[in-house]
Amino acid sequence: MNVETLSLSGKALDWAVAKCRGATDEWRQYGPFFWHDTAHIRVDGHDIEYSPSDMWMLAGPIVEQEKINLTASVEGNWIANISEDFEMIYIAIGDTPLVAAMRCYVRSKLGKYACVPEEANYWKYLAHSLVIVIWVCNNMF
Repeated sequence: MNVETLSLSGKALDWAVAKCRGATDEWRQYGPFFWHDTAHIRVDGHDIEYSPSDMWMLAGPIVEQEKINLTASVEGNWIANISEDFEMIYIAIGDTPLVAAMRCYVRSKLGKYACVPEEANYWKYLAHSLVIVIWVCNNMF
């Protein structure tokens, strides 16, 4: 499904970042990126969740390499931009600095829209999480 890159969040944003970092259609079967219920990456023989939208250790190198500037806004959001010769080329807003930075990064690499696979769909993930929470709550009492 086509999604505007500036509105990506959660697993869909993480998938788009992985795509920008070199993940291909074969990544679902062959490393270093692969997909279970979330994006994963193989590091030193261990599989870790690939979630740069909320993990500094994964997003930090991207922010540094791409020279993404981060600023807190008065409204409480974060603004990320990539500039060239003091002119903002790409700009994105997010609730957290990493969401803003990764949206900006994805926009700079994929453009205005990204084709995100169904399994990375945030709403599907949210619905699945809600079912788990309801099941746990119902079985606790």
